[in-house]
Amino acid sequence: MSRSARLGAGLVLLMLLTACWGGGSAPTPTRTPAAPATDAPTDEPTDEPTDEPGDTTVAVPDVRGETEADALVALGAAGLTAGDRRRAYSDSVRSGRVIRTDPRAGVVVERGTAVDYVVSRGPEPTPSPTPKPTRTPKPTRTPRPTEEPTARPTERPTERPTERPTDEPTAPPTAPPATAEPTAEPTAPPTEPPTAPPATAEPTAVAVLLPGTTWALTTAVDEDATDIVLPEELLVTLAFGDTDLSGTAGCAAYAAPYSATTDGAIGVGEISMTLEGCPDGEGPDATAYLDTLRAAATWAASSTHLRLATAEGVRLVYAPAEAQASPSVSPPA
Repeated sequence: MSRSARLGAGLVLLMLLTACWGGGSAPTPTRTPAAPATDAPTDEPTDEPTDEPGDTTVAVPDVRGETEADALVALGAAGLTAGDRRRAYSDSVRSGRVIRTDPRAGVVVERGTAVDYVVSRGPEPTPSPTPKPTRTPKPTRTPRPTEEPTARPTERPTERPTERPTDEPTAPPTAPPATAEPTAEPTAPPTEPPTAPPATAEPTAVAVLLPGTTWALTTAVDEDATDIVLPEELLVTLAFGDTDLSGTAGCAAYAAPYSATTDGAIGVGEISMTLEGCPDGEGPDATAYLDTLRAAATWAASSTHLRLATAEGVRLVYAPAEAQASPSVSPPA
């Protein structure tokens, strides 16, 4: 019963009692209209979706910093499976331990979901700078001593007599004896033979020029220092001529014009490719590699490695390889 209905019933009862006590007739009670019923608000929360795991879902465990073996055990215990495995350099996570997962830790997924993970390679190694060969100084010649001339003594003239001459002849003045000139010649000090400069140690890695070199791809790293996964059957080689480069990507062959400067700048022209060496004319997917090679902007080479890099930081690292015969491909004009 609402509050209005209760008040109405109380007024009617009060009027009846007043009529009985006063001896009069009881007035006809008027019916008070009941107030319309309103739905009282409830404080009960409505059902909302939550991220809590249920019977068929599970939260991805946090395996960051764990070894790969422990991480796989934790994923299996949670009812999940291991997805794609990738490797990347990291300055904060030790080599062989998990850097991150996808989906990330704490996300609720269906049981049996494959979780991708990245394993650390450790800090990225920095290539040692290529030492510049030192020039051997030329031996300096010892100057030959010059002989100083000996000053000849000058004869002092005799003074003219001031006395008046007499009638008697006087003996002529005698000339002073001439001084003998020195006959001994000065001896020059002995000259020592020039000493050869000390030999400099040969550097372990010598800078080389690109023409005439052949390389094999060992590593491809993107701008986030993460390995670019290439097909396992994609064996990549690269050889440089004077103005053209060529190589193989699996059974396919490619060629392109290029230009490089001694200060480390390089530009690669349009790349042409042929599948003549591939069975049924079908070869591996080398699009990612060829696009990166086409965008190369800088180069650095030594007797131990070659590194090409794009302006965005994507790097291709090669090791020396023996020259191999590949199908003939002409670079685009």
